[in-house]
Amino acid sequence: KLALEVIPNKLCISTNLIRELKKNSDLTGIGVCLDFGHACLVSDLIDEIESASEHLIATHLHDHLGSADEHLVPSDGRINWPTAMLTMQKIGCEGTLMLEVAGRTD
Repeated sequence: KLALEVIPNKLCISTNLIRELKKNSDLTGIGVCLDFGHACLVSDLIDEIESASEHLIATHLHDHLGSADEHLVPSDGRINWPTAMLTMQKIGCEGTLMLEVAGRTD
């Protein structure tokens, strides 16, 4: 399997990214794409969903086993999907939930 490493930096955390965007912009027309696999590798996914909620415009949904960015099908890894989806519902997310999976032909 191809496993890509997340490049950790301060902008991987949604609160840091939003803070930097606010410093340099009024955020008009700017939003956050929350990558569930990346967020779970570098932080707490539920905290990231809640932090990004006001600025969330896109998602990348995939799973991993905890140490690499494997882009597994949701529920094939360690992410707690029922809690994550309940949190998405709680923040009022009605947008498209984009799957970002790799290495599967079926």
